[in-house]
Amino acid sequence: MIRCAEQTIWKIFAREGKNGEDYADTCFRTGVIAVGWSDLDDLNIFSSYVELKQTMLRYYRSSYHDNLRGLAQGASSLWRFREDVKKDDWVICPYKTSRIYYIGKILSERVFYDEKPLYNTCYFAHRRYVNWSPQVLSFDDYGPLGGQPTVARLLFVPRKLDVLTKENLNVINGRLPLSMSNFSNETEDEYEYERKKKVVCTKIHAKAINVLAKMLKERGYNISNNKCVDLCIFDSNGRMKFLFECKADTEPYSIYTAIGQLKFHSANNDPIPQGIIFLPALPDDKLERIINSIGLKVLPYQVYGNKISIQESDLDKILSFGDSLEWRLR
Repeated sequence: MIRCAEQTIWKIFAREGKNGEDYADTCFRTGVIAVGWSDLDDLNIFSSYVELKQTMLRYYRSSYHDNLRGLAQGASSLWRFREDVKKDDWVICPYKTSRIYYIGKILSERVFYDEKPLYNTCYFAHRRYVNWSPQVLSFDDYGPLGGQPTVARLLFVPRKLDVLTKENLNVINGRLPLSMSNFSNETEDEYEYERKKKVVCTKIHAKAINVLAKMLKERGYNISNNKCVDLCIFDSNGRMKFLFECKADTEPYSIYTAIGQLKFHSANNDPIPQGIIFLPALPDDKLERIINSIGLKVLPYQVYGNKISIQESDLDKILSFGDSLEWRLR
């Protein structure tokens, strides 16, 4: 074990009590870290820890069965989440269901309150934005990190975790290396897991990306991908020319996420590559106008049962943007 000296690392649970519903995966997918006690409204309205604790006593004393120590621990976690967690701190979120830790960096300057449920399942309203790494940590490799408080700073970590967080700086800052002609097919195998009833997951995202990759290879394009980038095209000079972000639905939230991902992963390139949102259908007219107005394009694909189809004419239209004067001058 070594002392955390170069960076502040927080362990934050996103769950309903010790053995309740676990929302770590939901937080990971939505780019936040969220904690409960949502009846308290916005944490920023409290002038002190004492005021927060007294308010918690009024709201939650009966549900805690007069466990004043437990309530005090909850209040301490909320106050740390508001006051002590800072932008650019590391956060580790345990996901007991899969026995993994998600790891990321805090993006928010301050905590915010949002009652809109995450994926219609998680109603934790106290949140901070997080840039999650695609790299996850295994319970088996790292063991228990820290104690049981909802929000706790890790003062000592295994040496290999300290190394990993430094390596993750490149991934989280969008610098995971890409090389020309180095595309790896995504795994399309269906899988299932138990959650009240059996759920079968069909990997539409993987199938769509792999079909697109096959079509581009057949046309002689240099393509690549990595853990952050779904697919990109390089020109003959080794410059990224197109950047694709695939989504499995056309929900506004998915499109908003795709826009952010494309802008983030293209920012360090000169010239800026043409960003393409790869969707199972065209969005509504309003969303499409917004997408076009910020310089992005939409490539639709079609889902027929377990099969993915892309119209040649749609792909031709998208690829034609890379030959435009506009792209060469950007």
